[in-house]
Formats: sequence, structure tokens, C-alpha cells
Amino acid sequence: MSSENDNLKKFLLVISAVLGLVFIISTGFLISRFDNLFGSASNSVSPDNDFGEQLVETPDAIIYRLRRNPTTYQIELFEMLIDAHYLFVESRSEKDLVDYSAIIVRNFIADFFTLSNKVSRSDVGGLQFIADDLKQDFRDYAIDEFYLYLNQFTEIHGRDELPTVKDTTILNVEITSDYFHRPGYWETDDYGNFVRDMWGNNVPFLENWDIVVVDVEWAYEQSGLEFIGQFQTNARITLKFYEDAVQILLIHELPVMYDFTQ
Repeated sequence: MSSENDNLKKFLLVISAVLGLVFIISTGFLISRFDNLFGSASNSVSPDNDFGEQLVETPDAIIYRLRRNPTTYQIELFEMLIDAHYLFVESRSEKDLVDYSAIIVRNFIADFFTLSNKVSRSDVGGLQFIADDLKQDFRDYAIDEFYLYLNQFTEIHGRDELPTVKDTTILNVEITSDYFHRPGYWETDDYGNFVRDMWGNNVPFLENWDIVVVDVEWAYEQSGLEFIGQFQTNARITLKFYEDAVQILLIHELPVMYDFTQ
């Protein structure tokens, strides 16, 4: 009798082990299928992004983002951006630099000035194209100025009626150089002391940077908003080019949103 019980126990242990192995294999297969269908969060979603953007990581570690709710036009421009990036990195030619800078500006305009797919006033479009040193200041400015009344506009008029960029046109691109102040860097004398101006302020340390100046204009989709014609439709944008990328340094005549609800 004892021998039969031992055999039964061994048989049950074997069955349990087989069932456990089947469970582990099945779970792994389901997880794998889930990742393939919906994408791995660690590879497709930026950890510091509150609004869930799709990422495209290029081999040279430059990452561009396409928001999860892009317009058809934004998707079109994004695909052109990736192609232009690869061409510039490979050739470093002046022509490809011009094309790369132009498509960066067009992507920025389409994202920043399109309000119909923004979830709140803190969902600032186009930040990925702003120079790293200036990104936070620009975001703060955008929230306090251009996106200031976005929540009210959405509530009053509905999201679909808000401005949507439908077309961008590059008017001119010029490669040149100029002097710019890098935030946090100041002129010092031979003894390492800050140089002061007549008002006692630190004098900015100016660096000569190679830059690209782009003139661009754009148009919006038709809208029921009476004041749609008062939104900005052109700009001059200055970019700095690095070894593998181009970033926006300056937007001349920074955009402001007026309170059209009054």
C-alpha cells in the first residue's frame, strides 16, 4: 500500500511539473504576442512624455517623436524628416543640410501651431526641435503665451474647430554664421571675474556658431472660428547645426495667443 501511495505521489508531482511548464511557456508566448501587436513600452514610449508619443530611433541615436494623435499632414512631414535626417548624416552636403533644416522647420510649424490635437495647454508641440539649452524656457513661454487660452477655446468652440496646419511653404533658406549667447556662459577677465556692464549685469559670452536661417509660411484648415485669420502664418527661424542634427535656436517674433473669448 505504501508503495502504491509513493507511486501516486510521484505521478502527481510529474503531472504538476508538466502543467507548470506548460503554463510558463503559454504565458511567455502570450506576452510575446502582446508586445508584437501593441509594441513594447520601453521601446516605443518616451518615459518623460506625458502625452504618449511614438518614437523613431535612428541608428545614430537621434530620436524623433510622432505624437499618437497626429494629423495626416504631420505624418507626411514626419516621414520626410526621417529620410532627410538619414541623407544629411550620410552626406553632410550643403544641399542635404538645407533640406534637413527646412523639413525640421516644417515639422515644428505643423506640430506647434496645430491646436486641434492638443490635450491641454501644457501639451506643447514641436519641443523636440528646440535646442536643448532653450527647451525649458521655450516650453514655459509657450504655456504662458501661445497656449494660454487653449483650454478655454477647447471648451467653448470644440477641439475640431481649433487651428490645424494643412500646408507649409519654405520661402528661403540661408546658411551663415552669427554670434549667440549660450545660457549660463558669461564674459570673464584675465583673473576669472565676471565682466559687468554699466548697469552691473554680467556680460554674455558670445560664441560664433554656424547657423541656418529659414523663412517659412503656412496655412490652416478651414474652421468655423471667426478669428482663425488672426493666427500667425509666417516666421523666420534660426537653427544651429551640429555633427548629426539641427536644432532651433531662435523664432523671430515669438507667437502669442490673444484672448479671443472676450
